[in-house]
Amino acid sequence: MQIEIRTRNLEAEETLRSFIEQRLERSLRRFAPRIRRIRVYLGDINGPRGGIDKRIRAVLDLFPKGQIVVDGTSENSFAAAADVAHRLQRSVRRALQSRISRRLRRARNGAQYASGVMPQAPFNGPVDRSFPRGTRNGDAAEQLQHAVVE
Repeated sequence: MQIEIRTRNLEAEETLRSFIEQRLERSLRRFAPRIRRIRVYLGDINGPRGGIDKRIRAVLDLFPKGQIVVDGTSENSFAAAADVAHRLQRSVRRALQSRISRRLRRARNGAQYASGVMPQAPFNGPVDRSFPRGTRNGDAAEQLQHAVVE
């Protein structure tokens, strides 16, 4: 997992840089094989005026494709970094879970179509039982032809 830290209008101390790297590595360790790169941008919004003005933006590139962007703002750069790391962990977990569930749904639907059994849709009307349930379309057509011939 590659982490790049860039600054804008802010002097980033080495302690802050190491804190951000450690926090991100610890939060995203289990997703490391799926993460290509993380870019972290540190900035001071108001400059020397003070206030809630430390902004951290993290841009995470997923493998094979996809990008997640998380922003955090606080008076303290360390608090903003911790918040961004936590929110990034949640976002990555959600993105990867939706990919896995989508892949499983596709595999399950593909298996149903390959076996010839179509997924049942909810239907509240009369049911046509002319074709036996659970048969392939070719088998049902043959059975129907035999029934017509006999």
